[in-house]
Amino acid sequence: MKILTILPSVFEAKSIFKYFKEKARLGKLISPSENLSILVSGIGCQASKERVERAVENIKPDVIILMGYCGACSNTLKNGDFVFESNNSYFADIFKRLNITRAKIACVDKTADETKKNTTMANGL
Repeated sequence: MKILTILPSVFEAKSIFKYFKEKARLGKLISPSENLSILVSGIGCQASKERVERAVENIKPDVIILMGYCGACSNTLKNGDFVFESNNSYFADIFKRLNITRAKIACVDKTADETKKNTTMANGL
């Protein structure tokens, strides 16, 4: 099973890349094994989208895992807790055995895409 793990920022990728004796940098893709690839994608811009699309096209993963830091809207979670959301029973079982908490991971549309970032900057906001 080929797995592509995507980390949005260098900050989020730093410890994982260090584990594999690599230096995290934006756009870097490492493959510590033939079945695992890890990409530092960037956040909310056209280049990020293209990096992910290129990785998916070249690697042809069976599973894609988006990882990173998040805020929590639950007092049962604390800083440093790992959470997951998946309907895949194989991965859910693995994560549960690792004491990773199943949680609802919500997204908001407040993150600006590249067009909105450029428009905002052009208007001096």
